[in-house]
Amino acid sequence: MWHPCRSDVLCVALLVGTAAAAFVPSGPLTPVVFVPGKGGNQLEAKLDKLNTVNDCAKRSGWFRIWLDLWSVLVGEECIAENLLLHYNETTRKSSNYPGVTTRVPGWGTTKTMEYLDPSWTAWLLGNMGAYAVHLVEGLLKWGYQREKTIVGAPYDFRYAPHSQDDYYGRVRALIENTYIANEDTRIVLIAHSMGGLFMHRFLRQQTDAWKNKYIEAFVTLNTPWSGAVVVAHIYSSGMNWGLRAIDPLVLRTMHRTHETASLLFPTGDAWGADDVIVETSERNYSMSNLDEYFMDINFTRGLEFLENVRDAKENLQHPGVDTYCLYGSGIPTPEMLVYGEGEFPDMQPETKMGDGDGTVNLRSLRYCRRWHDGHNSKTVFYSEELPNTGHHRILDHKRILDVMQMIFERRLHK
Repeated sequence: MWHPCRSDVLCVALLVGTAAAAFVPSGPLTPVVFVPGKGGNQLEAKLDKLNTVNDCAKRSGWFRIWLDLWSVLVGEECIAENLLLHYNETTRKSSNYPGVTTRVPGWGTTKTMEYLDPSWTAWLLGNMGAYAVHLVEGLLKWGYQREKTIVGAPYDFRYAPHSQDDYYGRVRALIENTYIANEDTRIVLIAHSMGGLFMHRFLRQQTDAWKNKYIEAFVTLNTPWSGAVVVAHIYSSGMNWGLRAIDPLVLRTMHRTHETASLLFPTGDAWGADDVIVETSERNYSMSNLDEYFMDINFTRGLEFLENVRDAKENLQHPGVDTYCLYGSGIPTPEMLVYGEGEFPDMQPETKMGDGDGTVNLRSLRYCRRWHDGHNSKTVFYSEELPNTGHHRILDHKRILDVMQMIFERRLHK
């Protein structure tokens, strides 16, 4: 369902149903900066470790640590060990463990986000390494060019916004440089999943004057505005996403060190104080007793991690630019975790399902609709629920190009 925010936007509604593939832009293209979600871009690592329990220091030189499906399948212990973060209790920020250096390849391009794993292994496993390739290819058919009219802003997705000051500075410079390189044409930010939270915080930090000069629109795709129950599963018991060869408890250890897991944990904005998230034979856990939850899963630092990301999770006001919020629904999504006697937290739970995009609950995806009545009258707010659209499949959805067409037409008629 479409939700135009102002009557003068209704003129663009006639574009709904126009085939985006048939659209031929006239005039300067509206440049795009794409920001991925958690795990939505490659990471590279270099090791300088003496000895490890799992003998994970044998590789030399830079190598792709994320995503490398072959390495995951043959031994998740090394990937989990090398992607661990070390927490500094004084600064309340994290860093790589000693002996591990990481870098984010592909700044300014979308190539390292189109395919997370470009190897034959990923292709043979049903092209599991593909991520944003269909979105990019759709724009290329309109005449977009990589590194010029469509650029990428990948990041180390283990670190939460409070540890990403350098990244935010680079994003600002990338937007300004892309604007200049495209005849002073304002930018469309397209952000998937957690990238929407990152870019929302970025936009809230900028002045109105800066946003008015550089930003044409902000498009969010399946952003978990209020978190997702699946993160409680990851924190409690770990997840292997159906890959039986992988020990979920090994991945649990790794994910508990990642700052961004706390960014994606459910919040009281969408879950009431008594909405049960985890049910066990001993007690139930909801927003009202998270202290007991983290104590009982032996991860008391989790409460501090939640406090560290409070600013990014709670100040979810309208970002102050034209905003288009697209999200999926109709896919069974974890709504509550149920553990039998003696199973919590180290055994895998039974999962009660609700509505959402398969990863993020609908109540969280819909949070953006609160901006419909609260936005500045000078800006557009528009949301659409896309039935039967999964968390990652939304990147393949033609409605993204329809929205881009709307933005383009609106810009020409200003």
